[in-house]
Amino acid sequence: MVRPTELVLDYQCVSSFFFLGDLEQKFELEISPLCNQQKDSIPSIQIGFMTYIVEPLFREWARFTGHSALSESMLSHLAHNKAQWKRLLPNQHRSSSGGGGSGGPDHAGPGMAQAEEQTVTEGDAP
Repeated sequence: MVRPTELVLDYQCVSSFFFLGDLEQKFELEISPLCNQQKDSIPSIQIGFMTYIVEPLFREWARFTGHSALSESMLSHLAHNKAQWKRLLPNQHRSSSGGGGSGGPDHAGPGMAQAEEQTVTEGDAP
């Protein structure tokens, strides 16, 4: 779940969320959380997941284990990954705002065919 040296952006999973949201919108249903490609982006989804699910779990685990080396390492890697996603967030907004709303890199549109998975390493500039 928490990788120390790389961050993997898996567009395939998120594209299925956005596909569901598109279907819900088509049938005039309420769009499920994380499924609205007009409001959600991969970085914002990841940051939210880390903030509201992973981080509280890791903090409680650290407290439970007496702040063991493993738990501190987990929290350190989490902080690094969260920072990587935050650096990608401004790029996400710039790239999706210039093209009419569909086909940006954060959802399954025409730009989706370019790459379903992208890897960002510590040395890469987002």
